[in-house]
Amino acid sequence: MAGKTVARLQELLSSDITVKEISGRCDRNEKDETRRQLENADKPVLVVGTSAVDFKIHLLICEGSDSATVIQRLGRLGRHAEFNNYQAYVLISNHASHIIPRLKEKITDISITRQQLTQAIENAFNLPQQFAQYRHKWGALQAQGMLAQMMQENPKVMKLTSDRVKEDLQHVYGKKLESARKYWYKKNEVDKAIQTEILRFRGGSTLQAAVWDGKRFYQYDLLRLLPYALVEIIDRDTYIAAATKYNHIEEEFNDKYINVYVRQRFGQN
Repeated sequence: MAGKTVARLQELLSSDITVKEISGRCDRNEKDETRRQLENADKPVLVVGTSAVDFKIHLLICEGSDSATVIQRLGRLGRHAEFNNYQAYVLISNHASHIIPRLKEKITDISITRQQLTQAIENAFNLPQQFAQYRHKWGALQAQGMLAQMMQENPKVMKLTSDRVKEDLQHVYGKKLESARKYWYKKNEVDKAIQTEILRFRGGSTLQAAVWDGKRFYQYDLLRLLPYALVEIIDRDTYIAAATKYNHIEEEFNDKYINVYVRQRFGQN
């Protein structure tokens, strides 16, 4: 996990370099605090994080998975005048050895424009799969599910909002919107599980855990957590009581979507 990566990097690197993590495991308060620390850092900083991180950086190391990802990562560079030059290293798997020759086909000069670089990357990497039919097959159904949920929670207040949303959605889905409405209520009689996953949007396994990891409190897939950490099962009241001490509110952890509450144990795994 990212926490172990950060700790290991800090061990390997000089004490003159600070290693910090910004990821989904970090809550907003922790991210803000880390950002404040980095802005005032008096020594080099290495940030291990996701693509959503936006710091003033001049060195980038990222994985080369597909063209869209690589282009997005490179877009983090060259946006801040404080640096004289920028460097990027894209890690390419041995299983994707075809990428290097394709890049060389398009990059024949040491100096190229950003547009030329983008075209070279798109040519070299396999473009990400586009699920073109998602919007038509599932998007309309999800929209109808959200509308149904809105009306169920507060029919009088939500009626005007619902009508305006329907009008906008009609321009996107056309006749499919009415078909989705009928299908949604049909599924309401048949399978609640499908509705739940559609409304959650991200989906997930059936083992979603609320994790207490030191000062961190977040939701994570238990099957992804167990190979890297030793945990103990606790009850919701214990978890919420601990989380509130670190400025979390109970509403952040919807019991409807959490199957188990766990506390990570350290020094024993």
